Amino acid sequence: WDKKSIGIMDYQKELNLPFPLRDYQKTGLEFLTSNSSALLGDDMGLGKTIQVIVSLKKIFNKEGIKKTLIVVPNSLSSNWLNEFRIWYKECDVVRTKGDKSEREYIIKNNSAVTIATYEHIRALLSDSRSLPKFEYIIFDEAQRLKNQSSNLYQACRKLKANYKWMLTGTPLENSPQDIVSLFSILKFGLIQSGFTTSEIRDTIYPYLLRRLKTEVLDELP
Repeated sequence: WDKKSIGIMDYQKELNLPFPLRDYQKTGLEFLTSNSSALLGDDMGLGKTIQVIVSLKKIFNKEGIKKTLIVVPNSLSSNWLNEFRIWYKECDVVRTKGDKSEREYIIKNNSAVTIATYEHIRALLSDSRSLPKFEYIIFDEAQRLKNQSSNLYQACRKLKANYKWMLTGTPLENSPQDIVSLFSILKFGLIQSGFTTSEIRDTIYPYLLRRLKTEVLDELP
């Protein structure tokens, strides 16, 4: 992936955004909208949530709103909803609530964007239940899926989508097995246990965009 800044497009005007995007966020938007499998590994505080929401807005403005599932930690559910209200208020966004049957009904029948917690997905798919295929699935704080023996990992592997994006601020800081676990959900078969760290980096390069705060300091307030 060419990680050079995409600074020439006026996305604020094109997408009627409330605030301008920073150049590195425009690069993130181009990265996400160009990949069916994408891991956005920006440092915390660089606006990964905003980049995803604006990317969906760009796609949905062109193609119509698609059935989308965003899986998040419970503590970030409200934040996602608030960011949608700021950056894409026209989009119909629903959060899962109620008992297991109600949550299942919401996820299956909402044709727009559904925000579900990891806990809800794990509980819902802990048995033989299945969910329909989505157009887009976004996993926030995706490092939660690094343990292949966990019930959460097994549940999230059951989710099917044409496009899968992951967000994590620490994509390669831990063991190589962690990134293998993430990609076994994101793009199954791309990398395997036994790959060297160098082989992993080279193989996943087209699907990973990682920016440190130190790299974009001149763009930060």
